[in-house]
Amino acid sequence: MEKSVARADARHREGHDGYLARKSLGGRFVPEDVIRRQADSEWGSVNRKTFEAVKNKFDSCSIYDNSVDGGVPVLVEASQREEEAL
Repeated sequence: MEKSVARADARHREGHDGYLARKSLGGRFVPEDVIRRQADSEWGSVNRKTFEAVKNKFDSCSIYDNSVDGGVPVLVEASQREEEAL
């Protein structure tokens, strides 16, 4: 959650700075409490909980760790559904 709050604030500030410099339309402000309401005790976030609930419905899925700001996302899990016999 802390990383999400910090990143949302940084995106807003960057967009606002761009607006003041007349280079962009501005940044979208997301209140901290809105982000924190997305917490899930088991999976960390509601988004991750939803992903875990539906990932078996897709032919393949991947999970990347992008927790290092400015770093390259790292593949931490990938799965491919086996083809069903006809």
